[in-house]
Amino acid sequence: SIAKNLKYKDMGKKFLTLKQFMLRQDVLKLYRDVYRMTRSIADQRQKNEIRSWAASEIRTHRNHQDEVTIRGLIIHGQRMLKDLEKSLKVTT
Repeated sequence: SIAKNLKYKDMGKKFLTLKQFMLRQDVLKLYRDVYRMTRSIADQRQKNEIRSWAASEIRTHRNHQDEVTIRGLIIHGQRMLKDLEKSLKVTT
């Protein structure tokens, strides 16, 4: 039956709520924004360090389930991105 096939096909997969999906998209956008921002950094070591730091932060917090906590982390990341943008404008 279709229900039986769906049950086995989806077994072990975790489905996100709409809110969780939207938060995930925000996290991915933040990471892409950090990556894009670092393109203008001439020093390859510094560029890689910032990118590695951003990826590490996301990995560190990847298992959070509380949507309020995740939203807070995204806001914190966005603030840090703005600070990075300001410091890059000052140095150029």
